[in-house]
Amino acid sequence: MDGINITELPIEPSENVTRILTREEQIREEHRKLHELHKGHESMHAEMLIILMITMIVAQIVLLEWKRRHFRSFQVVTSLALWLIPFIMSIRMSYWRFIVFWTLFSLITGLVVRKALEKPLQGSTPSVMA
Repeated sequence: MDGINITELPIEPSENVTRILTREEQIREEHRKLHELHKGHESMHAEMLIILMITMIVAQIVLLEWKRRHFRSFQVVTSLALWLIPFIMSIRMSYWRFIVFWTLFSLITGLVVRKALEKPLQGSTPSVMA
């Protein structure tokens, strides 16, 4: 051979040759493309944040006015929501242990409330509650 070292030959990139990207390079490329797609959306995101903040402030004012003007209905609705929303979310997410204990707690609480609301109040009721 005439002493040509293959490692020192210049490699010219070809248009038809596709290079296999590593996983990290693929993620970086996807991230770069995502930034290109969302270029100019910063103002839209700022508007969305302002709308969210205004909505939260208005909702707080409405809730406070509802509480001030119609206290009884506010108490009933918020109590029902605090009681039912965790149960509904647990059913959707299949948290069976929470559902079982929530049901037991609700049944026992219902029994205690029923006993406490009986008229005339039985003499054994306070010992059952304790």
